Amino acid sequence: MRLWNVAAQHQTRAIEGPRMIELDHLFRLVVEPGPVLEALERGGFRLDEGTRHVGQGTRNRRVNFARTFFEVLWVDDLEVARANELRLDLRVGDGARSIGVCWRGDVAGAFGDQLWLHHPPYMPTLAIHLRRDEPTGPLHFGFQRETPEDRERHWPANRQGMDPRLLEHPNGAREITSWRIDGATLVVALHGLSAVVEAPRVVRFEPE
Repeated sequence: MRLWNVAAQHQTRAIEGPRMIELDHLFRLVVEPGPVLEALERGGFRLDEGTRHVGQGTRNRRVNFARTFFEVLWVDDLEVARANELRLDLRVGDGARSIGVCWRGDVAGAFGDQLWLHHPPYMPTLAIHLRRDEPTGPLHFGFQRETPEDRERHWPANRQGMDPRLLEHPNGAREITSWRIDGATLVVALHGLSAVVEAPRVVRFEPE
């Protein structure tokens, strides 16, 4: 089964059963984070303070839900990003390549030799399975979490130090219910509201 075909189903749970995978999070690599972050806040989403990825050259802020999150990602140290094997600097503002889709579950069993293993410098004990590069497509990757209990431990709601208020969004959004990639546009459905994130920086909100 090809990872791209699984992604095209646009569901938060792509495979059920012994090799189940589910959506962990989506990201968008942007040139300038300010306009996207401001638009998300105006749209009624709470953003966390985010994390700086030391050794990768990127920084993020996230819209968290109980089981998934949407991540705004940008390069904050170009020299470091150029030295990192992921070369995320080459994906910034590059259409669909600036979109990331992260899965959680038995990704190794589901995708086999399509993946290679990466240990990020900011957390060397973390094993990330990345899909071999799709020249014009999004970056697909995942975390190997084989049991329901292991998957649940890695939900944002169960993240160590998570402030539960970050899961309460003024617009009432509770979870990512579905998503699609339309060219260079990422559309995320959130219980009656769609957040549209276009390349490189536009966000708008529409009824589903």
